[in-house]
Amino acid sequence: MATVLDYQTNDALIGGGSLPFPLTNPLLGGTEVGIATINLTPADTTNLLRFEGTIGWAPDLLLLTPLLPILQVRIRVGSPTGTVIYEVDDSALIGTGVLTTITDNLMTVSFQHTLPATSVPAGSQPYFLTVSLRGLGSASIRGPVHFGAFVIAP
Repeated sequence: MATVLDYQTNDALIGGGSLPFPLTNPLLGGTEVGIATINLTPADTTNLLRFEGTIGWAPDLLLLTPLLPILQVRIRVGSPTGTVIYEVDDSALIGTGVLTTITDNLMTVSFQHTLPATSVPAGSQPYFLTVSLRGLGSASIRGPVHFGAFVIAP
């Protein structure tokens, strides 16, 4: 039977902390932004690390032409610019011919990822959940944001 040796979580509710906050398209100088951090300490190289997360986000405007904003989500180890150990994209095609702000088209991306402790540097390490915007258009992180991880002994 597997045993949970360590568990960390970092959460932000809708409207909590700095939420919502806009993401800038990289064509306009936007960068990857850290939105949550946790620390894990595997006890042994045979341990597994299991990450989970949820991010609520929304395209900012519904425009006259269809746009495809892409939210890129990453987990990095060691620093906000450290090695990427997981990456996933989420997208939303918007554009129905009406110029209006979006308040009811919230998107949610959720993920789970497991890897062996031998895949990351030994010892206690910080893990960073980051987001960036790709594609066309703009978006905001609305929340909730959840980032959690387990150290599991098989």
